[in-house]
Amino acid sequence: MRMHADQVDVTVADARRLLPAELADRPVRPVASGGTVNAVFRVGDDLALRVPLRPFNDDLREPALLRRLAPHLPVPIPRPYAHDAEHGWTIQQWLPGTTPGSDGRGGRALADDLVGVLEALWRVPTAGGVAPPRTLWPHEVVHAAIDAAVDELDAPATRAAWERLSAAGPWRRPPVWVHGDLLPGNLLLRDGRLVGLIDFAGAGVGDPACDLMVFWHVLGPSGRAHARRRLGLDDDTWHRGAAWALAQALVALPYYRHTNPYMTAAARRAVRAVLGR
Repeated sequence: MRMHADQVDVTVADARRLLPAELADRPVRPVASGGTVNAVFRVGDDLALRVPLRPFNDDLREPALLRRLAPHLPVPIPRPYAHDAEHGWTIQQWLPGTTPGSDGRGGRALADDLVGVLEALWRVPTAGGVAPPRTLWPHEVVHAAIDAAVDELDAPATRAAWERLSAAGPWRRPPVWVHGDLLPGNLLLRDGRLVGLIDFAGAGVGDPACDLMVFWHVLGPSGRAHARRRLGLDDDTWHRGAAWALAQALVALPYYRHTNPYMTAAARRAVRAVLGR
């Protein structure tokens, strides 16, 4: 079932036509995923082709960002292989690992891994970096999303939480590098530990709070508390992170409810976590 009204169907035959000549004899097979932006295909054993699911009219920033950030991070991120800036498709290294479920059972070890990634990102020199393409959803969008999912939300509690968290003070320190879309589907795990990160199309230099939303997706209360202590985060930054987690989940829930079970399960989990349930 299509997730987007303007979604483009991408077949294996389509994928094959995009391959450069040196890859033409490789096997190509689709990858089932909970992603919402790209159709993904394995190309042999070591490469992945990612093709936009919607008409592409953006700057293709990811290959350059992967090259810039990879030397600084404690876990692997994909190495770029080829790309088409006009149509937005990329070929990059396939990284092994499994994406986490939406049960919030990540332990202290995973919390430490995520803290290590964030601390490493925050140390990367920011000269020449640009702002992430995504900003926090505005109030009217979040409230409309609550209305659209009112049948499965405690709407008054959810609205109250959003108003409280989104009122947190701004980031007043120098901007830092952020992943920009640090959701469960972009984490790769093995035996409960972080072994890779993917999808850096939303990376940029700005407020680190956007990346904190991952803690409400994959950790329980004790894991979140441990991560916050290690990062030394003030109340405003922590609350902005919770606002990011809540807004992303609320917008995703009604939009993907009938088309993407992985995304909606993650959204429900995040809403419950932010509300303390």
